[in-house]
Amino acid sequence: MHNRLIRWLVGAPPEMVGVYWGDHGCCFVHQPATGESFIAYEPTSKAADAPIWDSVLRRFEAISGIPRRDISLAIALSADDVFLRTISVPPGLSDAQLDQIAIVEAVANLPVPPEEICLDFVRQGDVEKNNEQVGLAFCRRERIDEILACAEEVSVRVWVVDRDVQAIHDALIEELAITQKRLIYPFGILLTERSPRLVICLSPTTIEAYPIGHHQSALEEEIANCWIRCRMSRPATSERLERIVFVGNALEQDSVMLKNLSETMGVEAVRYAPRHIQKKLDTGGQIPSSEVFLVALGMAHRRLS
Repeated sequence: MHNRLIRWLVGAPPEMVGVYWGDHGCCFVHQPATGESFIAYEPTSKAADAPIWDSVLRRFEAISGIPRRDISLAIALSADDVFLRTISVPPGLSDAQLDQIAIVEAVANLPVPPEEICLDFVRQGDVEKNNEQVGLAFCRRERIDEILACAEEVSVRVWVVDRDVQAIHDALIEELAITQKRLIYPFGILLTERSPRLVICLSPTTIEAYPIGHHQSALEEEIANCWIRCRMSRPATSERLERIVFVGNALEQDSVMLKNLSETMGVEAVRYAPRHIQKKLDTGGQIPSSEVFLVALGMAHRRLS
């Protein structure tokens, strides 16, 4: 979902900073096109709200030299908070007409009034049986209002909000490319550090997340079931999920698990090794988990265009 749950804010400054903000604290990442990257992190729970933003921003300003007035934030929401749908509409509809259709679809999925929904749509360019395919993204407006209120409290601007799994996907694509590893669709991302999930990436923007259990003994079966559920909604998808990127250290004996996936399921298992050491950090001695870092890094890849 590389579109805009929040539209461009007039006068947005040029320095993009990616943000993870959730139960595992707050992480700010800036990755300029050239030069050193910067990370500021505090593990304080999201319940702390605005004060933690101010604390992390002060540390970020100190290490980066970028004042907050020159910052635009790109913030990730949990995938559980954002609903995605693909609908078919007659070709040739205007954006205003699509907006009305999108509102109707959103209200049908979220039992709240239209004014309490924030949404966006993207034309997918596919025309099948004289219908155009349109991707929708929507969430409760209170989630966006919460972010905007915190940003206003600390005098920074928000440019875009996206899903955390999209940010993780984007960051991994670029991070693994640096190590000469190329991911071919479809592939999976096994997340273990926050809430265990298997993220299935079918294309750069078609990404689905499935919860999995904590028991390593049933992991292979759970991965297989997630892939079956994914294929049921997309019959044209490949028969096998051949590649999985493993992110995190929450599963015990992960090297054994990776070996089992390779041998019993025929899966090419790739272990993501975070490159924190190559960044300039101000984390107060607390290093963000791989998943938290990837969310903020993926959002930092957004550009003001």
